[in-house]
Amino acid sequence: MLLIDILKNVFQESQEHVTGTIFSLALEDENKTAIGVLGALPPFFHVLRSGHGTTRTIAAMALCHLTLVQSNRATFIKLGDVGTLLGLLKDLAVVARVVLVVVNLAACAE
Repeated sequence: MLLIDILKNVFQESQEHVTGTIFSLALEDENKTAIGVLGALPPFFHVLRSGHGTTRTIAAMALCHLTLVQSNRATFIKLGDVGTLLGLLKDLAVVARVVLVVVNLAACAE
């Protein structure tokens, strides 16, 4: 998916626009699994960890919606980034949304 390739881009403005676009798509249940299968979880997590301002918040909200689906929860856990996610609980800018992602992941059998 071209949008996910752009999300991996280092240009902050393009990341911001694409993050918002994919977040909007992630609001619809029928899109959640497809977005995960197309590989959006690692780039979203990268933006959450190292992005800037609103882009980080939107990435966290997108991850929250995407991890409502079991297959995406399992994929996220297999990526091995749960420890890093827990480290983001110290970041006041995104802590509320990170807690929601952690809660979603807690429902995963993996």
